[in-house]
Amino acid sequence: MTQHISIRVPWHDNGWNGSVCNEPSCNNSCLRLKNIYENRKDEVEDSLCGQCMENNEDKLPCVGEGASFMSPVELSKTTIHPYKKSNPQTHSHFLETDIIYPAYSFPARPYAWLMKENTEYYSKLYNIKYNPDDEPQLKFKTTWVQEASNQKAIFDCFYNDVIPDQSLCVAYAKQVPFVEDSRRVVVAMGHVKKIIPAVEHAHTDEKPLRSMTWETMICHSIREDHEDGFVIPYQKMMEYAKEHPDFDISTVTVFAPDDAFAEFSYATEHVGYDAVIEVILSCIKAFQIINSCLDEDYSNVLAWLNARLAEVWKDRGAFPGLGAMFCSIEMPLGILIAKEIKENCKGDIWKYIDRVIDSPDDFLSKSLAENITPMVQKTWKALKGERKTLFHLLSRFSLTIQQAYVLFNRSERIKENIDCTDTEIIENPYVIYEKTRLKIDELYMSVKKVDMAVFPVKSVQEKYPVHVPSALTSDNDERRIRALAISVLEDEALNGNTILPCELLVNKMQDLVIKPECKVTQDIFNAIYPFLKSEMIKREMADGTEYYKMKRFQEFDDIIEKRIGKRIKASKHEIQADWRKMIDDKFDHGIKKKISENEERARQEKAAILDELAKSRISVLIGDAGTGKTTVLSVLCDESNIKAGGVLLLAPTGKARVRLMESMGEAGKSFEAQTVAQFLARSKRFDWKSMRYKLSNYDYRDVPETVIIDESSMLTEEMFGALMQSLKSAKRIIFVGDPNQLPPIGSGRPFVDLVYILREKLPVGKFPKVCNCYGELTVLRRQKNEEERMDVELSRLYTSSDKAPDEDVFSEIEKGNGSDHIEFVKWNTREELEEKLLTAIAKEIGMKDVDDQDGFDRSLGGNVTEKGTYFNFGKAELADKWQILAPVRNMPQGVMNINRLIHNKYRNHFVELSKRGYNRKIPKMFGPENIVYGDKVINVVNVKKDAYPEENALNYVANGEIGIAAGMFGKKSAINFLHVEFSSQEGFSYSYDKSDFDDESGTSNLELAYALTVHKSQGSQFKTVILVLAEPCKIISKELLYTALTRQEDKIIILYNDDPYHLFKFSSEEYSDIAKRFTDLFADVYKNRDGTSYKPQIVKVGNNFYEEKLIHRTAKGELVRSKSEVIIANCLFHNGIEYQYEAELVLDGKVKRPDFTIQDEDTGETWYWEHCGMMRNPTYARRWEEKKKFYEKYGIKEGKNLIVTYDNENGGLDSYEIENLVHDTFDL
Repeated sequence: MTQHISIRVPWHDNGWNGSVCNEPSCNNSCLRLKNIYENRKDEVEDSLCGQCMENNEDKLPCVGEGASFMSPVELSKTTIHPYKKSNPQTHSHFLETDIIYPAYSFPARPYAWLMKENTEYYSKLYNIKYNPDDEPQLKFKTTWVQEASNQKAIFDCFYNDVIPDQSLCVAYAKQVPFVEDSRRVVVAMGHVKKIIPAVEHAHTDEKPLRSMTWETMICHSIREDHEDGFVIPYQKMMEYAKEHPDFDISTVTVFAPDDAFAEFSYATEHVGYDAVIEVILSCIKAFQIINSCLDEDYSNVLAWLNARLAEVWKDRGAFPGLGAMFCSIEMPLGILIAKEIKENCKGDIWKYIDRVIDSPDDFLSKSLAENITPMVQKTWKALKGERKTLFHLLSRFSLTIQQAYVLFNRSERIKENIDCTDTEIIENPYVIYEKTRLKIDELYMSVKKVDMAVFPVKSVQEKYPVHVPSALTSDNDERRIRALAISVLEDEALNGNTILPCELLVNKMQDLVIKPECKVTQDIFNAIYPFLKSEMIKREMADGTEYYKMKRFQEFDDIIEKRIGKRIKASKHEIQADWRKMIDDKFDHGIKKKISENEERARQEKAAILDELAKSRISVLIGDAGTGKTTVLSVLCDESNIKAGGVLLLAPTGKARVRLMESMGEAGKSFEAQTVAQFLARSKRFDWKSMRYKLSNYDYRDVPETVIIDESSMLTEEMFGALMQSLKSAKRIIFVGDPNQLPPIGSGRPFVDLVYILREKLPVGKFPKVCNCYGELTVLRRQKNEEERMDVELSRLYTSSDKAPDEDVFSEIEKGNGSDHIEFVKWNTREELEEKLLTAIAKEIGMKDVDDQDGFDRSLGGNVTEKGTYFNFGKAELADKWQILAPVRNMPQGVMNINRLIHNKYRNHFVELSKRGYNRKIPKMFGPENIVYGDKVINVVNVKKDAYPEENALNYVANGEIGIAAGMFGKKSAINFLHVEFSSQEGFSYSYDKSDFDDESGTSNLELAYALTVHKSQGSQFKTVILVLAEPCKIISKELLYTALTRQEDKIIILYNDDPYHLFKFSSEEYSDIAKRFTDLFADVYKNRDGTSYKPQIVKVGNNFYEEKLIHRTAKGELVRSKSEVIIANCLFHNGIEYQYEAELVLDGKVKRPDFTIQDEDTGETWYWEHCGMMRNPTYARRWEEKKKFYEKYGIKEGKNLIVTYDNENGGLDSYEIENLVHDTFDL
């Protein structure tokens, strides 16, 4: 049997051709490999850019990682045993050893097989002659097998079935620069041509220990002519994408299969047939697109891939899971026995297996025959009827041993909540995908694996046909259609969509990389709907178009709609409180003061909102950043009756939880505060194992009268539904948040939907904005002393409103107005970005200059003394003093590169200290980012941990909590662990060790936090923010910019590679992530303000799809910013007047964008139309007058060539008046 392998390589910007990268220091993707991260010297590699690696190998850590696998020349690199220096007692006799990297070869290292924790598993599975007694007794703990004889035994087993000219080698990268995706990316594929075994480390005879170098050289067949293998031309496609901005490079990106993560991990690993087949199919699809984009002919690649596909299918055969199934009935060495059976069987395999098990000595080698024990024979003979049928069926699946054990044993299925019987699996094999799709990764069986099991190629099907009732009747058998439709809908849910129009569902199913294609139409969906109903439901949009939705999401939505619907209609609580007095006392401290008109409005709306929140059984509190949401909550919870009934504070992240608790003031200390996951785990509606939210019949009543959920825009529909079910005993539920922020990572936008249905009852133009169960804060209090904060004004450009935004804020900022709170810094090159970023940090945190190490340390709580700098506990609050944000992780302007830049500049001293083998005063560095003492870090996984001190400790760290690696310098108890104090849990420390850092899977619990993605910053506030932006960037959205622009308390510095006004375009709904989400929450129970159905309506504008009620679309089919602009645009359109919307007008070097530009080609006249929607706002009105004077300066005057319209006092526009204005102006 041929064994295929995966081999990890670092990203290379020059095609892995044996030369140094063209721009080495810009290659951030290769830094995902720890060896490169720790040892790459940017200045050295930059000096060698583009040169041949030959004679420079020892300067290039990437050579040892496979970066030169397409080198036409042999390379050589000197290595030394890694323990020689740190452990001379046992390893001092090892000498330098030259490792030869032949031309066109991969260095392969099966790391997982060499880990001591796995040796027992692999030894039992493959009968490896591993002898633990041969392992040396070391004075330190090591992860790895040490003795050469054991290492060689492992290598011999691993490569035993890797056959030259038959086995395929698939090269993959852990990270690439062109997609923001954590999945492995396949970069090349070819045949194994030759295997050059690893050699021993050179040594003297002084000590007995022997050890192998781990690099087995895999010579491959890949060449530039791609006759026998290929490199996917990603570098060329990146250039193509630059020249064609609408091209989506992800369409040619080949990802490793989602359920084959382990097969593409640990540097070198065996790859199963199903994973290879899926990779080949994805490559075929990618090269079909590549062939149509590039001038180079890749038709031979497609021919090669199809030939390999046939070969792999032949090797796979009908029963790739036979060995795992043998293991499931407790047959020792089941994998090897199945292999030998397949190699020797010439006829019907099942008859042959019966004979083998009955008389193993006659058919199997002695070492295997002895494993067919009498108990195995009895068990096999006892398998009859459905049990044997199921065994045969499951053997067709490419299973892990764990999957085989669980799926075949009914008690294990019950234990894992896989709710299906033997009969159900036999009658519909796709039920395996349907029932495991939400389970832990180890149990998940992808729909494509099921597809390959029951829909093999013709040659396999003819020899071993799938029998009734498991057999499919056609390529569009209803069982197959349902499973594939579920997989599409589940993928859509990860992207935020809980519903999908039937047309889009059909299109996405047809785009799936499967063979044969599943031919499906809307009529077919209608025909099999009775069969689909167990997993999905069909509904109609407002225009009658059908859409589909997972039944499991409807179950969550039913809870949400039922509970919220009843609470909205319920009678109000009786609360007698003088809210205005409580607000005045809060701000004035009992001393009567004269307040401004703006402050009066702020207090007036707060009092009205408090009254509504207190009396309502369900309510929302919304407002832009700086309007005082937390102030309202603190006053509410200080009311005696509410305080007496108890208050529970919930938030999606630990950071948001702490901020909410702090906002309560002294009263908040007596309230319980939890993350949503913590609370739902208590009520049995969150599973820590699978990290999924769920519904439950468990009657949980340990809930106080008032529950406040902050940062509600981060809640998915599952979280929202689970909360509503578990909070049924609460008297008062208040959802707090900002609907303009980023939508949740996951399904739906429930908070936005709830806000929308409640706001529909709000009278137009009403102040305060309060109606049943709804309160909206509108008066900004961040602008103290009536100052005009430009950072706040800029953020408001990216809010959702029926009023067109005020673009003149960019002009104000460019004039220098508001520089105390916002500043733009333009950059062009990576070097310039890094220079200006360091300068900005130094300036904002009070450093003398960029080289002021002490000043940097002090900004993070360092105690600078003559003996050195110490990071003691008690300074964690300084972690929030300043923060760098960026939209992306990759690229020079991404979080990874920025963190590395700062870490290398300001933490190099501690890195060197951490490397000491003796007299080490601080912990060793941890993880792929080399996190050390003094680093600013973020916890990225919800985790239960013991805290110190124990008293009043939370013993839990939530995703998103930020802190400082601190502790007692030099204490023995301190140097074995990295101790972190988080700003959200001041006074408590949590200990981290290497078990918290999985370099291979990328699931490290801690990451550097000098720079964070905007998504990660949600729920946090910082004194100063430095935002790094670069275009083009596909993930910048209206909500992302709003979220980024509202993280600072005092100031934001925006480093942007263009002029500021270019950011204005993102205020358009065209760039709204929220509007691009599809959901039907509340569709059946509410109507719009005008009485029309609240049903969803998904419409296409340009290349994107939007929820119609969340956008303003004109009759011409374009997106505008307000309802009033829709009226104007439609009037012009219906009267046959051509116009341009927001066309750039350059006057004296300044860019203006009139709402509408109308050019009369017959007369040569140009008219400009400006609509003013916020004239009651004094700032807006002042800016409009300034803009009008500016226009007049250049001959654009009202009554001559400028049309100006205004919203009426109710915030609307009379379409009849607009019609008359158009007729009068243009002589219609």
